[in-house]
Parts: sequence; C-alpha cells; structure tokens
Amino acid sequence: MAANQLGLDDSLVAVASTGVIGKQLDMATYQTGVDQLSLNADSKIVEAILTTDSCPKQTCVQVNIDGQPVTITGFAKGSGMIHPNMGTTLGFVATDAAIDGQTLQGLLSDSIQSSFNQITVDGCMSTNDMVLVMANGASGNTTLTAEHAELAEFATGLHQVLVNLAKMVAKDGEGSNKFVETKVVNAANTKEANQVARGIVGSNLIKAMLFGEENNWGRIVQAIGQTQAQVDPNHLTICLGDLVLVQNSQKVLVDQDQLQQLFAQDQIKITVDLNAGTATGLAWGCDLTYKYVEINAAYEG
Repeated sequence: MAANQLGLDDSLVAVASTGVIGKQLDMATYQTGVDQLSLNADSKIVEAILTTDSCPKQTCVQVNIDGQPVTITGFAKGSGMIHPNMGTTLGFVATDAAIDGQTLQGLLSDSIQSSFNQITVDGCMSTNDMVLVMANGASGNTTLTAEHAELAEFATGLHQVLVNLAKMVAKDGEGSNKFVETKVVNAANTKEANQVARGIVGSNLIKAMLFGEENNWGRIVQAIGQTQAQVDPNHLTICLGDLVLVQNSQKVLVDQDQLQQLFAQDQIKITVDLNAGTATGLAWGCDLTYKYVEINAAYEG
C-alpha cells in the first residue's frame, strides 16, 4: 500500500506497529494516512506516530565526513510500556551518509545497548519494539566501512541521536513529573554498570520515593543488590545530585533544606560508586505517579 503510493519497491518499505496489542488495525484509517504520504512531506509524521505521548520527540546532529557535512536526524514515539531489550517503542533515524549496510547495522546494534536499552518507564517490554536507521548516501562522502578513517566520527553522531531520543522517551514517561538519570561508576565491568544503573531507575520503590520526595536511600541499596553485581560492601557511595547520602556504606548527615531542594527538581541525578572496578554505566527513567495508574487503568487505545 505505502510502496504503491510512493512508487517504491516493496523491499524498501518497513512495517512498524504500535497501539493496543491484539486490536485489529483499522485499514480504512491506515489507507487515509497512506494516501497523504509524499516524499516531500513535512514533519507531520513526527506527530502521526504518537499515542499516549505528551509531546513529539525528534533530534538532529551533523558531523563532517571527508570534508562533507553529514546529517543524522531521528524521531521516536513512546511513553508507556517502556523497558526495551533491542530497541524500544518506535524509533526512526535517517542520514544522508554513504555507508555500507553491514557497517551501519553493526553501529546501530552497538549503540542501542547504551542508549535505548538503558531506559525504562514501567518495566514492561513492548511486543513491537523497533529502531530503524536508513541511509541514502546523498552527502557524497566516500562510503563508510569498518576501514574508513572517519567512521568513529559518524558513530559518535549516530550514538548522540539515539541517546537524545532515548532520553526524550524516558522523560515523557506516562504521568511522570521527574526525569531521572543514574550514573554508576567503578563497576567491575560495563555490563554490570549498565545493569545497576537500569535497575535503579527501574525500581518502583525508587520511582515512588522520587515522586514522594523522600530520602529512603535504602531502596537504592536494595536495587543494587537485586542486580547481583559485584560491589565492595564496605565502600559503597550514593549521591543525589552533588549531595552525598551514603559514603563508605555509612549514612551521611545531610542538610535537609538542600536535600528537599534537590528532590523538588524535575530532573534528578543519582550517582553510585560500587568501588568494584573501573567501568561506568548510565540509565534514564522517571518517577511513578498516581497519573500513571490513572492513564493505564482507563487506556483502551
């Protein structure tokens, strides 16, 4: 249907799905949208894919390859059922770079692990997760391959686009008031650093704690332990923003006014030092509010 409208070969069209699982797609509505497709269309597609999202999510980065400006742009949707394990929700990235397909797939697969796969809203994976990257080669650069001297430049730009989109999805979590970033340092390895970071932002107890603005740092300790990552039990450090809550596994007396000011912010950073190695990990999420329950108690699609 879409291929016919745009005069393309079927193999050039990818199918992405979102909405209520098991609900039959209304093909008449779908046909109406397809009829409006154009290769010269404006940004309506960014809004067209939204469901419970409160805002569109798009970003753009430009890098230089072979002296040529190369643009990498992307957009995504997602607000609930967010706990990816390959991509998340629906994400679409397009670039005018000339790049070998296998090389591009490798860059995407690697970058997903520390971008989309490091966010969570409610711990629920979607059946229809998808992140798609397309390249048309219009920039005129020499085709990027694993041997190209400036492949790292492109990889950095692609990763930035994916991280930007992933953070936008986490920030727009259904009913959320606060965006949360967790950084784990001195982990035994990157895998465990990422597991701990995501375990913290994904903990319902911690998400509720942030919503209630209560300093129950024991919940962070619990979330760390649940991942079974290596940690020095005598030298664990936990910080909220710049404020140290736990140092060398001991509670630190903090200024309550300063603490409440940090909790009241709409963007919160938690830092954890495991003192078990040198690896670092990041993850992003949001708080858990009454509004999330209201949205999902009534959601029929």
